[in-house]
Amino acid sequence: MKPMILILVLLLGGCSVPMSEPNRVTVRQMESQLQIVSARLPGAHRRAHAFLTPLRQHSDRLELTLTFGPGARPLALALKQAAIDAGLSPRSVTLKPAASTGTDALTIDADYLLIEGQQCGVVSLKSAQDYRFGCSLEHNRVHTLVNPLPRRLQP
Repeated sequence: MKPMILILVLLLGGCSVPMSEPNRVTVRQMESQLQIVSARLPGAHRRAHAFLTPLRQHSDRLELTLTFGPGARPLALALKQAAIDAGLSPRSVTLKPAASTGTDALTIDADYLLIEGQQCGVVSLKSAQDYRFGCSLEHNRVHTLVNPLPRRLQP
């Protein structure tokens, strides 16, 4: 009987799994801004795309406001179309003419959520192919907590 109990204790001891720490997730509301003095400068288009590219890759709730002077209108329209072609909703990009006239200035204001997990890194739907196991579930859980669906109105 004693050998049987000893064998059971050894078997049960081998089945135990050490507990790991829970995944800590941080959600930050971020705001970034890029001001281009003149859209006619040679590197203006490249600077604007360089500013927007990492935002589109690491954020799911990105909202852009493009404030432009009359001379920067073509660049603002091109940036809006590029953002839509990259998968951003047309409602998330706002074009806003500048109050002052006669300028070529362009200002890009970006508001977005940055969801970062301790074990998953920066979590975004854009990088879903690179997730480790469980990171998609973690992203969905955090995203629904931060941005819940509106309650339906009762008739």
